[in-house]
Amino acid sequence: MDEKEIAEFIVRELGKHRRRSDIVMEVCERTGMDWQDAQKLVYQVAFENRKSVAARQSPLAIIFGVAFVLGGLVLALVSAIATVQGISIHYQGIPYAGNIAGVGFGVLLIAGGVIGLWDTIKSFLS
Repeated sequence: MDEKEIAEFIVRELGKHRRRSDIVMEVCERTGMDWQDAQKLVYQVAFENRKSVAARQSPLAIIFGVAFVLGGLVLALVSAIATVQGISIHYQGIPYAGNIAGVGFGVLLIAGGVIGLWDTIKSFLS
C-alpha cells in the first residue's frame, strides 16, 4: 500500500466511526509499521482530513439532531397542552409535576438537538 491508499483507508474508516485503536492495528497489519508509527500516522491523517471525516460522519449526527429536536417538541407540546387542559400526566404525588418535567425535558432535548446540529454545520464551515 502506498501513502495515498493508507490515508484514504484511514479517512474512510474514521468516517465509519471505527475506533482509532482498531484502525491503528489494521494499518500495522497492512503496512508492517510498528504501533507508535502507525498511531502517529492515523492521528496525523485524521487531523489533516478532519473536514472530510466530519462530512462522512455527519449524516448520523444530523439524523440524531433532527430526532432530538422533533422528540423534544412533541414531549414539550404534549405536556404543555395537557397542563392547559387541566390533565396531570405522569402523576407523581404533586399535581402537574409530570407535566412540568415533560416540558423541561422537552426543552432540554430541543437544546441538545440544536447544539448537535449547530456543531455539525459549523464543522463544514470551518
